[in-house]
Amino acid sequence: MKTQSIAAKTGVGAVELGVTDGERALRFYRDYVGLTPLASMGSEIRLGAAGRELVVLHPDAERPVVPRRSGLYHLAIVVPDRRELARVIARLARLQWDQYPTDHVMTKANYLWDPDGNGIEIYTESPEDGTMGFANGTFVAYDKDGRPRSGRDPIDLEELFSHLGSDDRLDQAMPAGTRRCPALLPRPRRLRCHGPRARRRLCLRRRLSPPRGPEHVGRPGCPARAGRFGRAAPLHDRASGQR
Repeated sequence: MKTQSIAAKTGVGAVELGVTDGERALRFYRDYVGLTPLASMGSEIRLGAAGRELVVLHPDAERPVVPRRSGLYHLAIVVPDRRELARVIARLARLQWDQYPTDHVMTKANYLWDPDGNGIEIYTESPEDGTMGFANGTFVAYDKDGRPRSGRDPIDLEELFSHLGSDDRLDQAMPAGTRRCPALLPRPRRLRCHGPRARRRLCLRRRLSPPRGPEHVGRPGCPARAGRFGRAAPLHDRASGQR
């Protein structure tokens, strides 16, 4: 049987999140994350980068994220290069927001949570630094010289900040080329797909994790990554989180 993949131009649309306080969430995603507010209707708050919609906030949740539930594990935002990742990390440090810069070898990532407990990963791709994946059900990572790495080391911040110039503004919004790819879903409930024939067929590029783990879902050519988590309880309908 011949396996067909979705078109290379297919992408994942904006993620929709329930939040408890719209004004607070808007300030966070604009001033801390670096997204730009877009034209919105009603109570929805739409944000993106260079006109590209990435996040839609719904300020009607009654409580923060309920841990260990199905749905979105975290929102992943890809910035174009190390300079932009350095800008985000430096901005969050200046604003004294908890964050966890992590070196995944093939990506340089930063993890944080919004005021409602929605997880966020902001990363840039760095395939020139090595490889990672699963071998016999075990996660493995190697640097460009073939040396094993944990894939969870702290980022070398001194090297990363060297990509920022003295005249770089930390409050500058995320630039063109920023995208949302992919999303990590322990047990997907609904995917909004954009692109040719995307609604007829959704194909994961490859599976790296065991069947019970979550999957990163993205367009062909976007690296698939996954972690290992047990089955989650059903989504709590009135809590913050994915819509």
